[in-house]
Amino acid sequence: MVFLLPVFFHSPILMKLQSILTAFLLFSPTLLSAKDSVNLIPEIHGVIRTRLEVETDGWVNRFQVRNARLNVGGKVAPVISYFVQFDACDRGKMTFLDAWGRFDITKSVYIQGGQFRQPFGVDNFRLPGGYYFPNRSFLGKIINNYRGVGVKAGWMPDQSKLPLDIQAGFFNQSAIGDHNVWAKTMAFAGKITWKPRNMMFSTGYQTMKRTTHMQYFDATIGWGNRGWYAEAEYMGVIYSRDGIPTCHTWNSFVVKNFNVNWGIFKKTALMARYDGMTNYSNGTLNQDGLLSVTEPRRQRATFGGQITYTYKKVHADLQLNYEKFFYPSNVEAVVGNRDKIVAELIIKF
Repeated sequence: MVFLLPVFFHSPILMKLQSILTAFLLFSPTLLSAKDSVNLIPEIHGVIRTRLEVETDGWVNRFQVRNARLNVGGKVAPVISYFVQFDACDRGKMTFLDAWGRFDITKSVYIQGGQFRQPFGVDNFRLPGGYYFPNRSFLGKIINNYRGVGVKAGWMPDQSKLPLDIQAGFFNQSAIGDHNVWAKTMAFAGKITWKPRNMMFSTGYQTMKRTTHMQYFDATIGWGNRGWYAEAEYMGVIYSRDGIPTCHTWNSFVVKNFNVNWGIFKKTALMARYDGMTNYSNGTLNQDGLLSVTEPRRQRATFGGQITYTYKKVHADLQLNYEKFFYPSNVEAVVGNRDKIVAELIIKF
């Protein structure tokens, strides 16, 4: 009988039954987690943004797949969650973005480790499916577009009683493309967000060192009511070396949403933005050991509108924007950063 056990456990019948049972358990998460309501089937979300840009100076143009972003996340235990995100076509290139795990110590306190956006700023935290404008603000795209490899802790109490969110963390000084660099110091980022009623207030501090030490400060105020949303954000960058003064950058916009009945389209929106920046350096030094200006001073006014089709959890937006740039007389605008018309199709699921 003992000699027959291995044969039995490897018999085709038992192996078939085992396969059926495994499939049943995998596709029946409620059976596995009846006690803690954990769903082992991951949630998959994505956004595709494809566009046409036409510059009014010379009428040069281009088609572009700006994003083909996918993310997978879920909760594998009552206190353990995960998230993985990549962009399959970021202007023609594949980009790996996020990979993190989170442990909920209490209902309000958590620890998160991995690769993710450093907790600092507001506009730079928006995902492609949540952009108000096709092209991001200078603040969110140029000044502070940092992900990091590290750990952060957060405290987020019951929002109905105390609408507060506090996050802070430490990260590698190196860019996310290289996790092998050893260093004596770490980058730090933290922010506090308070959302009383229809208002939002946020402030934060960040410090990092590439080839020079840089400190970032941020303050944001937002308001929304009856289809309106307005926001203003300021960010400053202080450098430890001489070369250029403190960089000041700002982003302010207003959006008005309307319910309509235009065939398949049930929503529309109008938006306007004014953003700008002074001379900015990404921390690189020139041959004289001084900071170099990597992005010149500029300002921009943006106007546009969009119409939206919705089917269950799928949203499709058609958006049209016009961007007007303003430069100092001694700065020559380069292609891509001049007056332009942008038409974009955004699909979110």
